[in-house]
Amino acid sequence: MAHGATDDDSAPSDAPPAESDGTEVPMAKVPVLAGIAAAAAIVELIGARFSLRIEGSREFLELSHQQLLELKSWAAFARNLGAVAALVALAFTLADWIKPRPFLSMGLRIGIAAIAGVLLPTLVLSTMLPEQRTTLVVVLVATGSAQLLAVLFGIGAIPWRAPRLPRLGVTGIIGASFFAFTATVVLVIGAQTLWQHAHPLGMALRRTGEVSFLVTVPLLALSGLPLKGWRKVGIAIGALLGSCAIAAVSRGATVLEPEAWGDVLYGATHFELLLENASAFYIGWIGLTTLAGVAALFHENPRDQQKGLAALLLMAGGFSPTTPGTIIPMILGVSLACRALIAHAAEAGRAAHAPKTEPAE
Repeated sequence: MAHGATDDDSAPSDAPPAESDGTEVPMAKVPVLAGIAAAAAIVELIGARFSLRIEGSREFLELSHQQLLELKSWAAFARNLGAVAALVALAFTLADWIKPRPFLSMGLRIGIAAIAGVLLPTLVLSTMLPEQRTTLVVVLVATGSAQLLAVLFGIGAIPWRAPRLPRLGVTGIIGASFFAFTATVVLVIGAQTLWQHAHPLGMALRRTGEVSFLVTVPLLALSGLPLKGWRKVGIAIGALLGSCAIAAVSRGATVLEPEAWGDVLYGATHFELLLENASAFYIGWIGLTTLAGVAALFHENPRDQQKGLAALLLMAGGFSPTTPGTIIPMILGVSLACRALIAHAAEAGRAAHAPKTEPAE
């Protein structure tokens, strides 16, 4: 399998070829139900993991027990809808990754199929079982295989030439998955062997992955902002929804005690590096990612729409997710981001090899 050179700005000579019909750019289409999955995941993140926990906290309880039960049922509906839609979309993307293509090696396709064969049944089983029946082994298998699958997606996408900004975004996202996976392995081994250096090493790896995640997820979304057409409408709607997300999330910092607010924020996102001293950064990050991700959906090219969906799904999944409702959006988001990068390279290669027409006399 040939890979691109290092100069991102030059025309690629070995970009992924078009499909056999010569017209379709590989991996450029938005998968079925990906939009519904992203919308449901964002509703579940802001509505359930933030607002519902804030309003239902003991420090600030203004809702009756019946109201809480009704809201929790709606939250469960959004979570299940998002999980089912994301699983369907993920199945479509996996079919694209696994089927024979000249720009994906057989070894990579076999690796993706093998890991997906472990991950998908585990996620389906975990989704159907009550939380009390989900064991630590199931959580570790699902978490580890999801992060490993994300790394394999990156191996298939990053080597190809593409514009610098989306390539940097995808590289950072894959790096975050790698560091999260490595940190999990180190911490588990340390817990089993009582290795004294395991915890500081594991936490250093985890925090490195978190920094990479925080920087590159909004970067990916920003690389997909429309430059014409619906640009102003997309940015306006994104700004509106981003402001609503900031208002809903920041309420917790206002009405809750610092310790309770930290628990809510960590439970929703798994961010912990700035949790004690600069949690406001995470609130702004959610608003910016929402703004850029929603605005990218108004791009005329489905390749860039995938970037927006990827950023929203990754935000909803959080860093190093451990539950089915967050692992599924995360791995779908990584797949969409890598697909967008391959589509970038394919479109650039097609433009570079297109026959040049001489101007008429």
